[in-house]
Amino acid sequence: MSDRTGEIVVKAYSDMACQIVWSDDQGAPVPVGKPARAEVRDSKNTILVTFDDDADPSVAAVITATETSGVVQLTAPRTLTRAWTPGRYAIDVFATVADSAAPFASGQYRPVMSGWFVVEKATTIGNP
Repeated sequence: MSDRTGEIVVKAYSDMACQIVWSDDQGAPVPVGKPARAEVRDSKNTILVTFDDDADPSVAAVITATETSGVVQLTAPRTLTRAWTPGRYAIDVFATVADSAAPFASGQYRPVMSGWFVVEKATTIGNP
């Protein structure tokens, strides 16, 4: 169960949703539980956004997990993304192993993914 790398691209002024499938080295889904958290930071280590597992999804960035399928989802409403400055940021995502998944024991807080979080400028910024 190694830390995966990747890139998430988000359009400012839009509702954001991203799914990450957490799997072990053989491709089997890792059972995911709470706590889970993701942070996005700029090159000066300033936080752009934190995805929390207990936040209100209508006003905040949220991380949710589907325990048996290994799916971790990041969401943020457009009321939040419209404040994000376009650019390239670092992200890492952590979650808890919900059930024994060799070689890790249940309850371990592990990295799921790290990489880049890219915010693109929106051409259309009107609200539907």
